[in-house]
Amino acid sequence: MKISTKSIGQWSLLTLLSTWGMFAFIFLAGEDNPDMPISFLLFLVIKVVALINLVACYQVGKYFNKRGWLPDLDKYFGSENYGN
Repeated sequence: MKISTKSIGQWSLLTLLSTWGMFAFIFLAGEDNPDMPISFLLFLVIKVVALINLVACYQVGKYFNKRGWLPDLDKYFGSENYGN
């Protein structure tokens, strides 16, 4: 399998999007620390910003995929690679 600059860029972009989405999800799913409580307003702001980031990550991923800037994951994880 030949590794091209295009595929390195595609996988790097996918890694960046995945990392961004993972951190947004962690902040969205996280809970308040009982040892260091924060105000409810700050807690709510953190959750709303995390949700906005998660939705933005999804929209950017859709746009990048439509433009062909992300790797074709069906080639690696499609149903033909698994015995049915």
